Amino acid sequence: LKLSRALMLGTEMTAECQILEPVTLQVDITRNLSAAWYHEHPDIDISGKLTSFSVCLSHGDFSTTMCVLTDNLGEKPPNAVTATDTAAKELTPVQSTTATTVQATPSQVAAAGDAKPADSQQVVTTAQMDKPSEVWVKMKFNFTINSIKATLYLGDSSLSTGVSEREAKTSLAQFELQQLSAKGAIKSDTAIAAHVAMNNCILTDTRPGRENAITRMLERKGVANLPENMIDLQFEQKANQDKDVDLKVKKLYICVCLEYLMTVGDFFTKGLPKPKPAPAPELPTQASATSVVAAPAAPPPPTEPPVGEINVKLAVEDPEIVMVENSKFVDTNALLLSTQVLLRLRISPDNQNIQGHVQGFNIVACVFNPERRNDTKVTILNPVDVAVHSSAPHGKGHHMDVMVTDVIMNIS
Repeated sequence: LKLSRALMLGTEMTAECQILEPVTLQVDITRNLSAAWYHEHPDIDISGKLTSFSVCLSHGDFSTTMCVLTDNLGEKPPNAVTATDTAAKELTPVQSTTATTVQATPSQVAAAGDAKPADSQQVVTTAQMDKPSEVWVKMKFNFTINSIKATLYLGDSSLSTGVSEREAKTSLAQFELQQLSAKGAIKSDTAIAAHVAMNNCILTDTRPGRENAITRMLERKGVANLPENMIDLQFEQKANQDKDVDLKVKKLYICVCLEYLMTVGDFFTKGLPKPKPAPAPELPTQASATSVVAAPAAPPPPTEPPVGEINVKLAVEDPEIVMVENSKFVDTNALLLSTQVLLRLRISPDNQNIQGHVQGFNIVACVFNPERRNDTKVTILNPVDVAVHSSAPHGKGHHMDVMVTDVIMNIS
């Protein structure tokens, strides 16, 4: 499977520029043919593996792709009926209706009272007999992707003749996700257990002339190819519709350079197609003009509390955020932000609770060069702890408590 941007002359392709490199996806599906009575194996077992998914995209390729998608998704049949026409047809005059009352005779009332609910008793008995006595796995899945890579280039691709190759001097950025996995199981009682993990996420500045500059903008700290994942997400849904979500982000490293972020942002924002002007509305003629009186809108229904309980836990462990003055020089001035974040959210039919804790948030000024960083560190903000507790009973007022330790800043 591959995707290319091509220049067509009639039915022949004269030039081609590859966007998606050839991809091979392996999918294995195992089905339990005796699922009605044999539950030692899941009804359906799906596993898939994707070795590499690589995309090379220039600014011109991105603009062309978005224009094609916008034009195709915006097409309408020639005789398409608009929502305004449909709503106008549905607005019909209110017709008066009459109610007829039928009086039952005493004999019919007596016969109805003597009737026995045999059918309802039979339905209840049948439902109790059909209630499953065991829980088994209906579907099991396991997908792995070794690498997803996207390389961005400035300018447009050269489509002259044959297969065009992109030039390294126009490279802008390379984004890569490493070792992605998703596995889980769905049981017969609607219970779900899923686990999604990603080992590393890398963003590299690939502009030319950056040999001695800061190029790594996003990654997982530490030694590469470690078994510890950068992002770990676990989801569990019980039979009573209670849901638990546990998200952990470990050893996140972010280098913030506004000049580079704005350049990458312009790559996407300037490549979007311009919206087409809306056509002028057609004025109705005198013969077809009719007055339609719309009925007053019904008031919105009251919000109902959620079914079951939702528990969300977010933990950001040992992140490092660096803000640099100039990414062209490794000895540039920088600010280092470090902290620990823990957030708990609990939503029940009766209440909604939020507990957040930011521990050890501090800011240090230094030189970005790792070899000189420890010798040039100056503390700007001493470690600060912030605790937040919020409670909102359903249909009642909201209450929030915020606690902050002493804030000590050193400014020269």
